[in-house]
Amino acid sequence: MEFEQPTSAIVSCQWLKRQLDNPKLVLIDALMNTVIGIDALHYETNQMIPGALCVDVEQDLCDLNSSQLHAMPTTKQFNALMVELNISKDATVVIYDQQGVYSSPRVWWTFKYMGFENVFVLNGGLPHWLALGYEVDNHYRQASPLGDVKARDTIVAQKQKHRVATAQSILTCLKDDSLILLDARSRARFNAEVAEPRAGVRAGHIPGSSCLPFIELLSQRCLMPVEQLQRQYQQMIDSADERILYSCGSGITACILILAADVAGYHNACLYDGSWAEWGSDSRLPIQN
Repeated sequence: MEFEQPTSAIVSCQWLKRQLDNPKLVLIDALMNTVIGIDALHYETNQMIPGALCVDVEQDLCDLNSSQLHAMPTTKQFNALMVELNISKDATVVIYDQQGVYSSPRVWWTFKYMGFENVFVLNGGLPHWLALGYEVDNHYRQASPLGDVKARDTIVAQKQKHRVATAQSILTCLKDDSLILLDARSRARFNAEVAEPRAGVRAGHIPGSSCLPFIELLSQRCLMPVEQLQRQYQQMIDSADERILYSCGSGITACILILAADVAGYHNACLYDGSWAEWGSDSRLPIQN
């Protein structure tokens, strides 16, 4: 079966339907129970795209030993998951989620951070798939873990450190006025007009950052058309070559902004993984409101 190589970081449901039986394809449902900033969809019965593997974002792809909320997984943890799911670096990985475009960009960016480049997001996710009337299953595919030692050697995560920032690196940018940071939270949260949803977290934003709510980049749970995304980013960024940092509540929805930027031609992205859950909890770090 001939494989259609994607030309963007996102793929359409029509593209996925054509490739669904292709052995080169690995399909992942990025399951996440915590949904903030968008009306959560709930399904009466289990529904998933045929052939999908299930990844629990908050359990499988977060470092549960970290004090940081939703911290990126360790390389050991990520490698073990790839072995369990039988995903090698030469696979084409497509990720979707049950809210449209919500948790899937975070998993996409996690793969990118670990050095896996052939990774894409299904635009519109399960809601759009269902809206088109496409077939669904009521159970996930069970992968056979990699048993071959040589095959396991092909799964070696290598952190791309330029893709994730720490609070200290953000603080350094503040000191030399070089910070370009987009915050994906709502304008009300950014401007400290409402309390943060997490206890003990201050209201406000990182000094010098700008607000670009992730919800403003979506239309009917899909990313907006590329021309509209480009207009959004052109209003906030002078050059596509500039290094842009992205933040949100806990490092999840900021990845929606990163995905949208990538689609719009802005590829020099870096996620502040700790995001406001970390920054707003540390009284030593400056805030603006």
